[in-house]
Amino acid sequence: MKVLVWAPTKSAEELAAAGCIKAQTLDELLGASDIVSLHCPLIPETETLIGKRELARMKPTAFLINTARGPIVDENALVAALDEGIASSGTRAFAALRSTCSPTRPRPTRP
Repeated sequence: MKVLVWAPTKSAEELAAAGCIKAQTLDELLGASDIVSLHCPLIPETETLIGKRELARMKPTAFLINTARGPIVDENALVAALDEGIASSGTRAFAALRSTCSPTRPRPTRP
């Protein structure tokens, strides 16, 4: 398995030592990944790091896993992307609970 990492604070050498490949940009990582897993702190620079634009860059078969804080992902954009774009998402926290984010909500069929 190839592991692509976007970590602005890590060098390519540090990531290579861990068996990973450094993505130069978040866009590069999003467009190339089958699974995007978020593991970042919630700071002003990461709040809504993943929004409509970023979700649109993901493959339609991609999965988004948010193990970070809820506000890292724009929840409204995520709901729209699940309806129109990405395959699935898992999160451990939401910024605010909404009925539209229900795990039992039926998924639309895709052509």
